[in-house]
Amino acid sequence: MKGLNGKTVIITGGGGGIGRAVSLRFAEEGSLVAVLDRDEAAAQATVDLINEAGGKDKAYA
Repeated sequence: MKGLNGKTVIITGGGGGIGRAVSLRFAEEGSLVAVLDRDEAAAQATVDLINEAGGKDKAYA
């Protein structure tokens, strides 16, 4: 994945499973990630993982 640094991405279902993995991968590439999930706590848990790794992201329910 190239050219994603500084891009904004929206991940639906980012609270777990494939959505969480995709969110983390985009964040590793320097993207700003909006993590959306029906389970606000799960979305926030994904954002917490990203932020612990130095990313800047936000959860939405």
